[in-house]
Amino acid sequence: MSYRKGRSLEYRVRDKLRRMGFFATRLPASKPFDVLAVKRGTVLFIECKYPKSYFPIGKREELVRLAEKYGAVPCLARNVNGRIRILDLRNGRYIL
Repeated sequence: MSYRKGRSLEYRVRDKLRRMGFFATRLPASKPFDVLAVKRGTVLFIECKYPKSYFPIGKREELVRLAEKYGAVPCLARNVNGRIRILDLRNGRYIL
């Protein structure tokens, strides 16, 4: 996947969360994840990937550990049939 396409997805995720009342920002160089979102005590650490993009298990585990350390929810955002879907990596359920 191209850098431009991935960056576009990150902005779409950020914008969707802002419309839902979150403070959301795209992190520089996508380190340690792509989007940070906060709303009334809920903190989301979000990695954005297109459905066919590879998300290594080590990177997934690292995101889960980091989120646990700071009391955040580790998430994976995907573009599914033109819709942004956000998955909680702890339990595999969609939260948005």
